[in-house]
Amino acid sequence: MPVNTVHKDYNTWRPTWDKCRVFFAGEDAVKKKGEAYLKAPGGMDATKGVGKSRYARFKYMAKFFPAVSRSIEGYEGLVFRNDLAVNVHENLLPVIENMTFTGVSLNAFARRILVERALVGRYGELVDYIPGDGSGIGLSFSKGYKAEDIINWREVHMNGKPHLVLVVLTEEREKPPEEYDSDGFSVETYTSYRVLDLGDDPQNNPAYRVREFRIDGVAGQRQVGEDRYPTFMGDPIKEIPFKFHGVRENSPSIERPPSLDMVNLVQHDYHNSADQQWLLHMCSIPQHWRAGFDDVEGGVIELGGSVVWNASKPDAKAGVSEPSGQSHGAFEKTIKDNRGEMAQLGASLLEQEKGGVEASDTHRIRHSNRTSFLQAMVEVQSEGHTATLKWHGMFMGLSPNDIDAISAELNKDYFAVAIDHNQMQGLMEMYLGGRITKHTLFERLQAGEIISSNETFDTYEEVLTEENAGLGDEVL
Repeated sequence: MPVNTVHKDYNTWRPTWDKCRVFFAGEDAVKKKGEAYLKAPGGMDATKGVGKSRYARFKYMAKFFPAVSRSIEGYEGLVFRNDLAVNVHENLLPVIENMTFTGVSLNAFARRILVERALVGRYGELVDYIPGDGSGIGLSFSKGYKAEDIINWREVHMNGKPHLVLVVLTEEREKPPEEYDSDGFSVETYTSYRVLDLGDDPQNNPAYRVREFRIDGVAGQRQVGEDRYPTFMGDPIKEIPFKFHGVRENSPSIERPPSLDMVNLVQHDYHNSADQQWLLHMCSIPQHWRAGFDDVEGGVIELGGSVVWNASKPDAKAGVSEPSGQSHGAFEKTIKDNRGEMAQLGASLLEQEKGGVEASDTHRIRHSNRTSFLQAMVEVQSEGHTATLKWHGMFMGLSPNDIDAISAELNKDYFAVAIDHNQMQGLMEMYLGGRITKHTLFERLQAGEIISSNETFDTYEEVLTEENAGLGDEVL
């Protein structure tokens, strides 16, 4: 089978991913797709003549509600109101600051992953390595792949555990100058197929292997370069350092996109809005009529107080017909109901926040569905980042103990809970009375955003002690 063979589930879900992306992109992207997401009304031919121009107006007047992008961007804002909490060896700090070797930090990369998971339910991360020049270790980096770029994969079960044995990825690459067909001013690309699998290295040891292929119109499929066997401390790597970031689990299995229900509701809202606006358009234009008047030369009937109509019949009549448009109310109710369902699905930014003072418990209960979804998403992604950072640690030559100590956790404090005067006084009384420890006091002050989330207890206590030297009072 050729290298561009896709997994049996890929073609099933690809149209869904495309739809989710179009509705996330917004009104222009959706309307550009025409009848793919908004069919022409019965009797209107959107492909030619007057029907084509009428459909263009029908589509233009439809209002598009950007609930998908607002919801996902809202989730992103809640999770990343605080940066990731990362525990790594100092040798990995350059990797954290430049995760992709293109200037993208771990925090920015994590944002991208969260958005992709919320939108289409899937993202891939490959951990790769650039060897050093012989004077020391090189540098590891991560490369991200959208769901559409992961075209094939295979898992096998060994010793009761699933093991990834094949991943095929697509990448758009620029052609070398000698292959350009144009004058050289445009950028010409080709599709590269990166194949990651477990094979036998030149010494017949089972090892992680990387190959690259391309398919040309005349030459067909051909491999570019030689097989590559990345190593760790000179030894072959026994697993593929590729992580599937999913919704409920980080596995190759495709999961239903979390945004799909919202996407479908937005599409229904778009349809209803189109019909409603077309109804308003048709009902708001008065229809003039006349009967018993003489024909007008040229067939053009002029209107206005300075125009005289000749009537050869004594019972000639003229008037204006105005449709009542009573069905407009039904459309309004349907649209209102749809948007209420969107809000229930977790679109936190669809409605304005309630005015006035709201108790903290009431606020949290009102947002419980949203936070429970976020909690699951955050926990799964934290597990994924921890796993990939351990691969980085392996490539960077860290000791087994340092690798085991690596962890990454996304923020779980989604709402600011400010500490008021009475709460602060109560915390200090409990601390001074010996009922809570310094660490507990520090954690509560961080949760209340009195102390920055980037501070650690040890460094903060050291700085505070230095600043208060000689004051004689006990400090945190």
